[in-house]
Amino acid sequence: MPLDHPAFKDLVCFNFYVGWRHVQAIYRQAFPDGVNPQRAYLLCACDPDAGTPVASLLDALQLDSPAMSGLLARLQADGLLTREVNPSDRREVLVRLTPAGARLRQETVDRLHAADRLLAQHVAPDDLERLRRIVTSLGNLV
Repeated sequence: MPLDHPAFKDLVCFNFYVGWRHVQAIYRQAFPDGVNPQRAYLLCACDPDAGTPVASLLDALQLDSPAMSGLLARLQADGLLTREVNPSDRREVLVRLTPAGARLRQETVDRLHAADRLLAQHVAPDDLERLRRIVTSLGNLV
C-alpha cells in the first residue's frame, strides 16, 4: 500500500516518517563527503576547543554505549578525533577533535546552516518554529 493510502495518511507516525525522509533528502546534499547524520550530530556535539565527555555525547545523540563506541572508533580511524582518559577524573573519557575533525565540524556546521536557509525559503518561519516545538515536545514524552 502506498503511504498516501487512507489507512496511513492520518497516522502521525507515517506522516513524520515521510517528512523525515524529505528532510533527509534536503540535508543529505549539505553533508560534506563522508559525513552522514550520525557523524554530523557527533561532530557538532563536540566542543571544538576542549575535550567533550563521552557521557555528554551519549546523552546528546541518545545512543547506547556499544553504538557510541563503534561510532567513535570509526571517526578515530578516520583521523577526526582522539579519545583520552580525563586526567582529573580517570573514570571519564574525553573526546577531542583533531585539527581535521575541527575543520570538518566547521564545514558541516556551515553547510547545515546553508541547508536551513534553503529550507526557510520554502517553509514559512512560523511553520518551522511550530515544527521545532512539536519535535521538542515529543522528546519529552519518551
